[in-house]
Amino acid sequence: MKTKIFFIIAVFFILLAGNSSYSQNTISVPFDNGFVGDNGGNNVCDNAYYLTGAQGLGWSSIQFTQTTNSSVFVAQGNDIVGAVKITDYNGVEFLIPGFIKWRTPSGNNPHTMVFQPSPGSFTLATNSFNGSAQYTIDETKYIGLTKLGETLTINPVPGTVTGNASTSGLLDALNDILASLPKLTITGTTVFESDGIATVSIDLSAVSTSVVTVGFITISNTALNITDYDSTKLSLAFQPGETKITIDIPITIDAENESTEFFEVQLFDPEYAAITKSIDTVWILENVLLPVVLLYSKIECINEMSELSWATASEYNCAFYEIESSNNGVDWEKIGSILGNGTTTELSTYSFTADIGKDKSGEYYRIKQVDLDGQWEYFPILTSPCRTSDFAYNVYPNPAIDEFTLEVQSEQNKTINYVLFDSTGKIIFSDEHLIYSGITQVQLNISDVPTGIYRLLIISPEETVAEAIKIR
Repeated sequence: MKTKIFFIIAVFFILLAGNSSYSQNTISVPFDNGFVGDNGGNNVCDNAYYLTGAQGLGWSSIQFTQTTNSSVFVAQGNDIVGAVKITDYNGVEFLIPGFIKWRTPSGNNPHTMVFQPSPGSFTLATNSFNGSAQYTIDETKYIGLTKLGETLTINPVPGTVTGNASTSGLLDALNDILASLPKLTITGTTVFESDGIATVSIDLSAVSTSVVTVGFITISNTALNITDYDSTKLSLAFQPGETKITIDIPITIDAENESTEFFEVQLFDPEYAAITKSIDTVWILENVLLPVVLLYSKIECINEMSELSWATASEYNCAFYEIESSNNGVDWEKIGSILGNGTTTELSTYSFTADIGKDKSGEYYRIKQVDLDGQWEYFPILTSPCRTSDFAYNVYPNPAIDEFTLEVQSEQNKTINYVLFDSTGKIIFSDEHLIYSGITQVQLNISDVPTGIYRLLIISPEETVAEAIKIR
């Protein structure tokens, strides 16, 4: 495909991103359970309830986070300042600021960090185990954070939890938890607007035996949702053995001459892993000059011959065009070429005739534009109207969101196969279907298929046809 990164510009903005105020990182580690109760003073928590479990308040996704320029937790004096994230019984996430103060019992087994909220007041929904549908956390409360894999005992519930002072060892203990977990990092990218897609990578530092989950979200800055890109919010899951997930974010292509813009991508709410790089940047660069600005490409059937025609509004270093043919939309061969017009801002028109009058099984064509430096790109695939068949098909809606319909009209009963490929040739799904004489409609569910351009291959005993599908 055509290389579009202008090295000096790209490096400049990558360095700018690395030195901007957005380089601060939010480190986050999950906890298994813990407690919440009254601050009794002298490292004592009274009226303590479990956060989760049978005698808990119905909360989940317990985490401690800290915003820092480091890749480990740091202290400010004797305090480990940060925030506790809790998802309440109604599924609402709360970010409660404060600092880690002490641990219990003696900081060993079970290992439970104790967090002092400050400042603010936060009312969380509960499962009513505490005798109320709500529980308010403020500076009069403590929050306990029990390490993954360890068990805290409160007897009875509500009950009392005690521990030792945090004069030393707390920071090392917290970073030991961080070190014991697989690490999640996110990597942004720099793209040209005309690329249409920005690919972001999320990496897990080590294989996990548990399913690691994490939230992903885009955050607008100078690049705005819809105007410049499609905002995305996902829940990602690394299956055991999986260490990388990539996300394609659609970039809006328009005719405006814009300055360089950016948005941010961020990870949050990890389970069974720590986040050590939670945020990065996606830079969108405006193309300095497109090699070829295509106005249209089309195909007609004239005297049982396929007549291809296309036009360009301007060309830059355009060497020639190659015309390729296929019987199935998958396997291609070159059948001709036409010289380009080099560099011009004038309208250029082209045509090419292919004789397929004797071939009634169906033909597909694509035009390959080649630059003087050997770089190239393909125009959209064209389907010849010089084809006859005992069945016709239609795919709608296109673009599609959650599902699309494959409609087949046939003169006889037959079995067809259909296969959906992504842009890399990976099979997304495939199946076969019995169609009947007349019109048969097949609904295909794509609710779990990521946004992008896909190719649907429809295979019958007589022929194979292909259709481009846009999923958004």
